[in-house]
Amino acid sequence: MAVFTGVEWSSPPIAFHRNKGKNVRLSEGNEVATRVDSYGDAIVFTAEPLSVGQLLKVTVTKRANRWSGGGLVSVWYISSVY
Repeated sequence: MAVFTGVEWSSPPIAFHRNKGKNVRLSEGNEVATRVDSYGDAIVFTAEPLSVGQLLKVTVTKRANRWSGGGLVSVWYISSVY
């Protein structure tokens, strides 16, 4: 199980969007994302776009021994509104 926490350093925590992969559980308030099964379909997005220069801290608080590999953090400069 991996737990990713999105936190903006200079203001309140950044929430994750409610649309997510099927292998992710979000905490109340959507500030903590936990992978609950498998390494696939465990994607999350921030609820709001990041601003230019905004800092985002990702903290991994647990790791699973069932899988080997790494985590991926990707930042896109594309609007999610279509």
